[in-house]
Amino acid sequence: MLLFYRLPGGEKFTLVPTLRSPKGWFNGIIPAAAVAGKSLQYYFEARDASDKVAGSSGRNDSPNLMIIKAGAPPVG
Repeated sequence: MLLFYRLPGGEKFTLVPTLRSPKGWFNGIIPAAAVAGKSLQYYFEARDASDKVAGSSGRNDSPNLMIIKAGAPPVG
């Protein structure tokens, strides 16, 4: 499972590898320094053994959007 993110106005997505938790969830960490502005674009890709996309949530041409709220409590 791979996580890709970019800031609004950015051209390229940055890859963040994910790790599977003991409960089976995939976790990826976006560096705090990369989170600026009011939103963040991201998507996930699952790849098969031949490195072909087997599933996704969002795409590079239609990413998910996360709203950034100043002063919100940290998570995690």
